[in-house]
Amino acid sequence: GKDGEEPPKVIRDQLAMYDQLKAEPDVDRQHQLMTQILASVRDEFHGIGIAAPTTSYGIVSTRTQNFPKDNVMSHGTVWVYMDPAPTNPCQYFIEEQ
Repeated sequence: GKDGEEPPKVIRDQLAMYDQLKAEPDVDRQHQLMTQILASVRDEFHGIGIAAPTTSYGIVSTRTQNFPKDNVMSHGTVWVYMDPAPTNPCQYFIEEQ
């Protein structure tokens, strides 16, 4: 918008290369552009997250069985491990009452 701030030139250049990459039909040229983008990102590392959400909670029906009492949440970890995958959802079942 009008009040927005223009990104630094290096970021604009990275975005321009990415636009070129998306429009490039030649696979070798795509590889070359992506290599340049990644090298630029590596050399111009602008920031890293310094805060992450604290522990969280969830709601599970009392009818849901085989759901672990403790759950490893993906937020705040180095590797993205999408919830609820770590709990092995295929093992859940609903207990009829």
